[in-house]
Amino acid sequence: MKKYIKTIILISTTAITTLPAIILSVSCNDKLKSKELNEIYTPKEYYKLDKSGEVLIWVDKRIKNFNINQEETIKIKSIKSRVFEDCKDLKSVTIPNSVTSIGSFAFSSCENLKSITIPNSVTSIEPGTFYRCSSLESITLPNKVTSIGQQAFNGCLSLKSVTIPNSVTSIGYSAFSYCSNLVSINIPNNLTKIESEVFSNCFNLTSITIPNKVTSIDKFAFNNCSSLTSLIIPDKVTSIGVKAFNGCSNLTSITISNRFTKIDEGILKGCSNLTKITVWGNTFSVGNYGWFTVFNYFVRG
Repeated sequence: MKKYIKTIILISTTAITTLPAIILSVSCNDKLKSKELNEIYTPKEYYKLDKSGEVLIWVDKRIKNFNINQEETIKIKSIKSRVFEDCKDLKSVTIPNSVTSIGSFAFSSCENLKSITIPNSVTSIEPGTFYRCSSLESITLPNKVTSIGQQAFNGCLSLKSVTIPNSVTSIGYSAFSYCSNLVSINIPNNLTKIESEVFSNCFNLTSITIPNKVTSIDKFAFNNCSSLTSLIIPDKVTSIGVKAFNGCSNLTSITISNRFTKIDEGILKGCSNLTKITVWGNTFSVGNYGWFTVFNYFVRG
């Protein structure tokens, strides 16, 4: 019997026989074919029965490509947490249309993962799903996705583009932190809050549009986005957190609305090239008296 590295894929499934469930253990070299399943679940040493209604597959850490569509007889509903975590050689994944959820940290630290196809049936991206997938270059999220969990794409160093549908209403803490090659990103129109550190250390982010429905920007939200040059904050924003734009060293102009109920210290600290700020309906330039009376509070701390 083959020796397996104990990485577990726990996936919900629709039963394909009169038995309540099947547990299949396969190595990365074994194909899960309909013929094998129809012949009384052979080879026998790879299967057990379970009443939980779930399928268990064992995957070798050296797996390079995983196309779940090849497993035609199993109707996978979900990919559980940490299934492919640390699969260093995994380069591509194709997920079937039957999948509706992908668990937290499911593909975390898959440092060679370059492409993944997410079906339209998926409705949420859980926390840390693609955490530190440092080779992932682009991703398109399905139109039915409503939320992106915290740290979902944190540390995706090669990520250059992300397509986020307007169906998304929440993006979690640090979701895109350290996406150092991300140049631009569309924030969905229905988002009402920019969470803390969500775009922190996106060093190459050159432009961003904050939707009109946003009412608050949390601390360190755009920390060290050193390529941002200008920014307009919508009228509905009433609070900006501590050092929200700290270290945006190439920011030259910013427009802030007149509806603030809360302004935390140091929101623009380290914005060394900022020459113009429009706040409370008035525009101030560096060196003017108005700059020190109004803007000094924003940069200290």
